[in-house]
Amino acid sequence: MSRVQHVGLRNECTMVQIVARYGDDKVSKTPLKNIVGMVLLLASQIQATQLSMSEAIDMALKNALSIKSFEADLSAQQNKQISAWLDLGPRLSATFNETRFDDKQTAQMGPSEMVIREDLARTGSLKLIQPITGLFALAQKARLEGKQRDIKESGLKLTTAQVAFKVAELYLTAQKNEALWKISKASIEAADAQAKEGASLLNAGRITRGDFLKIELSATQARVTEAKARAANEVAYFILQETIGYKGEEAFSIMPFVPSETVLPYAMPSLEDGFAQSVSNRLEVKQAQLVEDVASLGSQASLVSFLPSVNFFAQIDRNFGTPSFGGSKETKMIGLQASWDFFNSGAHFFLIRESERQLAKARYQGDIIKQQVRIELMQTTAVLNAAVEGIELAKKAMEQAQEAFRIEKVKFALGRGTATELVLAQTSFTAANTGLINALTDVKIQTLKLQQTLGKTRPEF
Repeated sequence: MSRVQHVGLRNECTMVQIVARYGDDKVSKTPLKNIVGMVLLLASQIQATQLSMSEAIDMALKNALSIKSFEADLSAQQNKQISAWLDLGPRLSATFNETRFDDKQTAQMGPSEMVIREDLARTGSLKLIQPITGLFALAQKARLEGKQRDIKESGLKLTTAQVAFKVAELYLTAQKNEALWKISKASIEAADAQAKEGASLLNAGRITRGDFLKIELSATQARVTEAKARAANEVAYFILQETIGYKGEEAFSIMPFVPSETVLPYAMPSLEDGFAQSVSNRLEVKQAQLVEDVASLGSQASLVSFLPSVNFFAQIDRNFGTPSFGGSKETKMIGLQASWDFFNSGAHFFLIRESERQLAKARYQGDIIKQQVRIELMQTTAVLNAAVEGIELAKKAMEQAQEAFRIEKVKFALGRGTATELVLAQTSFTAANTGLINALTDVKIQTLKLQQTLGKTRPEF
């Protein structure tokens, strides 16, 4: 079975050619009417504020609130990680106490009076503590915060990629809606021309009043369709503008709908090759691995609860008043502090079991994501293949509708056709134009989805 390699549109004055190549066959060309041609003539109308798809993506990546939110979250996590590593160092604390008593206590020692206690006592201390056995737990906590930072970095990259592909799809949708609006306006012109010709035929007595009303009804319906297409175009532009954060004073425009000659920028991989590529590149898979690493660190950290706590300390105490009887102005101490919670009703054992279950859950989540990636790849590939086939069917439908419309116009002009047949042929021709635009856009959108499924971080066109 031959496979479609290229499908494109060309503008030749008021004529459009659909180009299709099958293997080594010669290029087949089919002339079309002005309806699609008017769309492609917009390519020469370059405005000062016109944005390409790449420029729209860059603008969105700069302005997207979701990206800014992730950047702030990542910055917070980086500071939290630094704080966790600094916890491994010594800790210095200072205290000051001031106590007032009802009176001053003294004792007579011969001819002199000795102070036992002043009515105002001021004391202070400076203490340095360095964890020893707790360093492992603190290091594990710092490593855990580092993994959390990696997860947030991966989340930022994933959000950035999602924004880029979302903007690309919105851009293609806006291009399509603008093209469909132009088609609907061209349909009004064609319907008005038919109504004008119908009025002449009615005056000449060559058609009935009923046939003329059918032609006028077709023109009215064309205006209704144009109003809907115009609204869809305005909505698509507004959504794109809000998504990219465009703040210009003038209304921006996008590149006109001109499909490229190449349907697919690269050959689609097989399911197994695509799955291997997706697993290697998808940020969701990398995130799942990081979550598993976090759970593994948590499992190791839970073992620390069984260890005793030993800290080195050095302390200086000073009396800022008059020392009590037998006391000194300043004392210095160094030593070790040790404590061990060797029994807490078995809570430590359940903490270890909980961390082991969390690790198992993280591994299952990783397998689930890989399974979802495989399903998503199969679905995207199948839909894209169908979309490529749909272009050829839409092209044939366009050729058939064009020829049928031409025949019905000739028959009607000769008085051998009915208004109903003419209106149906015109409606079919407009629908075929619309179907071709939709098919061409659908291939590009599905190509975007395939790129995203394969782990691309930015659309490639």
